Amino acid sequence: VDVGFEAGAMPYAQWHYMGEDSPPEVVEQLKRNFPADYICEAIDQTRGWFYSLHALGTLLTDPGDPATGREPGALAHMFEPSSAFKNLNVLGHIVDEKGEKMSKSKGNTVDPWTVLDAQGADALRWYLYSVSPDGATKRFSAGLVDETLRDFFMTLWNVYGFFVLYANLEEPDLASAPAPAERPLVDRWLVSRLATLTGTVTDALEDFDPTTASRAIRDFVVDELSNWYVRRNRRRFWRSGAEDGSGALAADSLAAYATLHEALVTVAKLMAPMAPFTSEELYQNLVLSLDEGAPNSVHLAPWPKADEAHVDAELEHAMRALIRLVELGRSARAASGVKLRQPLPEVLVRVREASELDGVKSLADQLLEELNVKAVRFLAVEDTFVDYTLKPNLPRLGKRVGKLIPQLRAALAELDGREVAANVAAKRNTVVQLADQTLELEPEDLLLDPQSPEGYAAVEERGYLVALDTRVSDELRREGLVRDAVRLVQNGRKSAGLEVSDRIVLFVEAEGQLLQALQEHEETLAREVLAVEITLGTLLEGGLDLRAENIEPKLHLH
Repeated sequence: VDVGFEAGAMPYAQWHYMGEDSPPEVVEQLKRNFPADYICEAIDQTRGWFYSLHALGTLLTDPGDPATGREPGALAHMFEPSSAFKNLNVLGHIVDEKGEKMSKSKGNTVDPWTVLDAQGADALRWYLYSVSPDGATKRFSAGLVDETLRDFFMTLWNVYGFFVLYANLEEPDLASAPAPAERPLVDRWLVSRLATLTGTVTDALEDFDPTTASRAIRDFVVDELSNWYVRRNRRRFWRSGAEDGSGALAADSLAAYATLHEALVTVAKLMAPMAPFTSEELYQNLVLSLDEGAPNSVHLAPWPKADEAHVDAELEHAMRALIRLVELGRSARAASGVKLRQPLPEVLVRVREASELDGVKSLADQLLEELNVKAVRFLAVEDTFVDYTLKPNLPRLGKRVGKLIPQLRAALAELDGREVAANVAAKRNTVVQLADQTLELEPEDLLLDPQSPEGYAAVEERGYLVALDTRVSDELRREGLVRDAVRLVQNGRKSAGLEVSDRIVLFVEAEGQLLQALQEHEETLAREVLAVEITLGTLLEGGLDLRAENIEPKLHLH
């Protein structure tokens, strides 16, 4: 009998079970803990510990067979036939970042203490959980862990830092915030996503699947909480007070603070099993500093519940479509060379499915703000708007069509691109006539290259279309100049070491269109840069000289 057999006896030996000679309390412990919920070891234990556990558990709980004279196992009177464990998490091997086996002779080993000291235990844990499923081989290096640290943990910490910074300035009374159902649409969306995330993470961890759980948390924090919610709602965290002049925080700001606080606390609880130290730090400041009666550790706090009453699947679907449209709109901006700070007159939008249209329309104000346009026009799902250049999808058609590819290219050039695009959108085949035969092409056989009409920058992908009207009037151009001026002043505030709450007196020396723009939008400039006074005239001696690409204002911050 070798150590493998002894390891297989662990479930019984750890409770000092001695058969009939065992005291009652030991018997009860074994009954409560057998079989184990899960075991975890590397894949090379398949024929070692895993097998010995399984074999012994099967033998000891075997009911026997009177017909053959096989005696029952020693635990058959206590348990139904069973393995020693309910779930098995097999770990794949860890190799270097190039996929090669680590070896001291190759010099490609990694001292774990250097990673723990530089990136921390939580980043190391999170990388191993999220990079691939448990049983897959994992590439490993300090650089790969550092990517996880910067991508997820630093993003989470920046969101946390943003909340703490403004909460310390405004001191919101979170207990008096509106109920989730009474908050603005974007808050209700985040609350819904948080409930959905809680369900996803709970189900994954119940299935012993930390990869799905950690990836879901990462995507929520980076893509939805940071890149969308916080970025879109920054202004709501800095308000002068309620409209009644009482000095209390406006209900809209309170809703934003409460929503972000709930999101951070819930994320801290969901990530606690996988990132125990970071989650504890968030919990201590966000929960215990406000509620002394709360459990004194995130690891003792109740697990979050996915409240189905807060889930709005239609709103989540609409927001996903909106975010996709915004991404396409930014691509159109980049292709046109028109910077985002320059307002544009109109955007034309087409969604992929008719069922998405009403939801996206309800979020139209966010689309206007994100793309910095004055108006939005929604096209019908069947509208094409743009022209298309048609190309054969060679990986699919190369072998099938062969030498007829030149003929096919010529035939596609003669077709109505919009008509073919409509076929593709409706998942209909397109018939193409060549010299000697007729081809019936499936939607996947064709590549559609949209061509923007004159004065528009259009991008289309997977049924979604965004077309920006890039014609800029003098009035819009002046508004763009003011946005440039705001950016310059904000950079000046930062260079001067001002706090986010510091008020300033602003002196601006400008002429021509810039002067006219500042005069027209002086109130906007003052509100954006927290200026209590703006003087348009000669720059005071010693002022900051701030310049942009297309304007040259001189500004003085006092």
